Amino acid sequence: MKKLALASVLVLGSKVAVSYAAVSCKELVTSVVNHSNRNIYFTTSQTCSSNWCKVNWTEKDSLKMAFITLLNAYTTKVSVYIGWPSLNSCSGKNASYTSSNFVKIFQ
Repeated sequence: MKKLALASVLVLGSKVAVSYAAVSCKELVTSVVNHSNRNIYFTTSQTCSSNWCKVNWTEKDSLKMAFITLLNAYTTKVSVYIGWPSLNSCSGKNASYTSSNFVKIFQ
């Protein structure tokens, strides 16, 4: 009986963590901004349609390549795959200023 009561206290007293599967979504880039604060802000057809999302990576060359990829996708209307560590599905919406973990031209 003591073990059961202890288990109940541990389960009820612990916090529940929400985990996300991380998804890769095929999207159209609808706007892109290279900001002076070294972030790239963009909107997309799905997950960032109502909020600005961003690329906030530390490596300068990777940031430059992400901007080139997003700008190319925007100007040519080509879809990109964008990795979202905070979403479970591509039908979800990102919170404002969510940072992607990769951007890839769809071919």
